[in-house]
Amino acid sequence: MAPLITRLVQTVVPAHAAELGDWYEAEALPALADVVAFARPGAEPPAHRLISRVVAVPALDVSATGVRQRVAAGRSIRYLVPDAVRDYIATHGLYR
Repeated sequence: MAPLITRLVQTVVPAHAAELGDWYEAEALPALADVVAFARPGAEPPAHRLISRVVAVPALDVSATGVRQRVAAGRSIRYLVPDAVRDYIATHGLYR
């Protein structure tokens, strides 16, 4: 049986990708893990020499104000917030 080879992946969001050079011992990171950055639609993809791959992710336009407005209007917030948050809002009658 062939040996199992695994490689760690360090994921970073765009805001952190821009600061990679400021990380403690950042130069050592590629030897330890593949550095993968997420790219948001409509924004410049993160670029840094330590990033080995950029992955495009879909964006959901979710804001606290929008969630409160949906609840106040009696609309669903399912999939916009975790189930526990949705249940808490409903149980406590928030934003009605």
